[in-house]
Amino acid sequence: MGIQARIVHKLPKWIRLAPMDVMFAFLGAFSSVSTLVGWAQPSSLSQFLPWWGPLLWSICLLTGCTAWVVGLTSIKENNGHLVLTRMPALILGLYLVSIASLAYAAALVIVAGPRGLVAATSFLAISAGTYLRRIDFASRFRGDI
Repeated sequence: MGIQARIVHKLPKWIRLAPMDVMFAFLGAFSSVSTLVGWAQPSSLSQFLPWWGPLLWSICLLTGCTAWVVGLTSIKENNGHLVLTRMPALILGLYLVSIASLAYAAALVIVAGPRGLVAATSFLAISAGTYLRRIDFASRFRGDI
């Protein structure tokens, strides 16, 4: 076993099973904390929203990312099947991240016009992806699948 495989094998199961989810959640959390402490200021949100808008956006994103990670950390193995024991937290987190990403994409387009679509594309992709993931998990949680 190579060094990379040994490092990956030592990571917690929830990181190994959902590395992209973990990456996006931590990137969002870093972005929101940076806004809350004043290291970064999302200018598109600041131009479009009142003074409390970027603050509310960053709190929503931070809460969503935190709930997303809390949900992911609950992945357990039960008789060879993976079980999420904190599904409501995961669903809430995905919902909040989806809304925050969509709001940021909308602000980019409103402030920059059609040129803002290029910058907004990644936020629209995150919003759509987290929305679809939330719908999938919610339907599994209810037993529809």
